[in-house]
Amino acid sequence: MASRASTRVLPLFAFLALLSLGAKAAEGIPWSTDYAASIEKAKAEGKPILIDFTAEWCGWCKRLDEEVYADASTVNALKDFVCVKVDVDKQQNVALAYNVQSMPRTIAINAHGEVVGDQTGYMPLGTFLEFIAGMENDLARETGGMRMLDVKAAAVPVEVEKPIITDETPDDQIVTLLGDQNPEVRSEALRVVNEKTGKLRILVTGLASDYLGVRITALEALRKAGAADLKFDPWGAKSDRDAALPAWTSWADANTPKAEAATG
Repeated sequence: MASRASTRVLPLFAFLALLSLGAKAAEGIPWSTDYAASIEKAKAEGKPILIDFTAEWCGWCKRLDEEVYADASTVNALKDFVCVKVDVDKQQNVALAYNVQSMPRTIAINAHGEVVGDQTGYMPLGTFLEFIAGMENDLARETGGMRMLDVKAAAVPVEVEKPIITDETPDDQIVTLLGDQNPEVRSEALRVVNEKTGKLRILVTGLASDYLGVRITALEALRKAGAADLKFDPWGAKSDRDAALPAWTSWADANTPKAEAATG
């Protein structure tokens, strides 16, 4: 009897084990935001490091997160790395040490503390995987290349005065502030827009902005307002964006109450 019972229990354990493996496979990259701790962890474990320089206002960084870092192929390719995200606004000392002037910026450091990969700009999935694969032979051996940079202690942050945004602020100024680097400023600009008459029209003008950050914020707000079926790629070519705008303008007019349209 005991033997028969055990044969029924073992498949259950096996099934649970498979579920556990599936859950682990579905997990994303275990990012750290602590640069110093990540360096120490990599040294202690003899692992390479991947540094992703990013910012909340960086549209291409968001696209890298959504299209590349979230992909299972990337998660697998980086499984042996210590991965750290450095927000350039919050960790200016690290960004300064590596002379980060534009983003996204991806730097790979091997197990001996040598920089073996340095790429500025967005990389599609295939390009990113080639970037990682191209360093494979240099991750464990000493290359004699450039050593990773010394990072000085963080300075006391300087408080930047935030602009005052009211319902009297001109619409074009508010639209520009939708792409501000400070998330508090973006949030306040959105709050004021949402209280204005003709807010949908104002947000649609944001889609026509030359600034990617403005277009992304405006698109997110319009999606929340119910424009889920309309197409618009904030990263697309200007000609494609311009071609999409008439449909958005028509949608905004159709969904703006007549009282607002008369005063907006």
